[in-house]
Amino acid sequence: MHITNSILQSPCITNSPRKSSSRAFRHHCRFLKRRNTRISASRISSQLTQEQDPLFDVSSTVVNPAFRVKIDSTHTDGSDKTRTTLRILFVSESGVCRGPLAAAAFAAAAEKHGLALLRGTGDAAIECSAAASRDYCVNEPPEASAYLAAECLGWTLPQDCRSRCFLPSADLAKNDLILVMDKFIAADVLREASVFDTIYLEAGFSGKVRNLGEFHSSATGNSSTNSNTPSSKTSVSGADNKVFEINDPLYGNVGGEEEEDTVYKSALDIQQCCNGLVEFLISLNSANSDNENGTSLRAAVDNWLQNAEGVEWMRPPLLSPR
Repeated sequence: MHITNSILQSPCITNSPRKSSSRAFRHHCRFLKRRNTRISASRISSQLTQEQDPLFDVSSTVVNPAFRVKIDSTHTDGSDKTRTTLRILFVSESGVCRGPLAAAAFAAAAEKHGLALLRGTGDAAIECSAAASRDYCVNEPPEASAYLAAECLGWTLPQDCRSRCFLPSADLAKNDLILVMDKFIAADVLREASVFDTIYLEAGFSGKVRNLGEFHSSATGNSSTNSNTPSSKTSVSGADNKVFEINDPLYGNVGGEEEEDTVYKSALDIQQCCNGLVEFLISLNSANSDNENGTSLRAAVDNWLQNAEGVEWMRPPLLSPR
């Protein structure tokens, strides 16, 4: 009985020949399966190398990391505070029509009224430029219809003018007044500005963004802007009590005379806005001259921005009271 138990407990006895052969067969099947898998993977890899089958292309599944961008330090390290030149940026959607036209219209109006422009002479020196909120037409020149409208109105669009994208990390800090054409562009710009405002709490980047239509004659209630600041809440167009906007004249147009007429009408609106803007800046500059502690036009604009009422639809959601 003792011998029988010891024999039964022996592994050589408990694993019968049938069980041993079955286990070996299973191991052999697993080996073949793994071998075939390696062969198949090798064949697939070789085939992809030769044919680049898109079914096995996984490049689109790779997620690009998000990078946190800081404001350009050249405009926040204190060295820029001594600058007296006022920098104005006109932002349109694509940068090939309204933006360049606004810069050209403002330059013409400033020259007509004797404001020092782009020359850096005196406290009233002004620089203006244009940018696009979207990258549809980066590095492209203005549309032919924009050149035609500018020529008809006596403005100069540089031949080397090219569209560039609005760069929040630099443009928000570099420019003192950022003028947008409509609420859609305001949304693009304020989305970036409000994010930076939550990081740089004392910067007030969102406050630099205003609607160019605020300076239109229908917004101020006069054919020209007086010494009072434009009232954002009375910026209306017609009887709809809507904020005056310079809509995209290229939207929905397919070229030809219709587009030329639409762009020209938009240029006329831009002209009224820029004339009002220049007259408003002149009034600010005159007030500074009368002040014993006269400051630069740039400082006067900054002070106006800090005290001006905001346009309701331009209020950044991230900074709105909760």
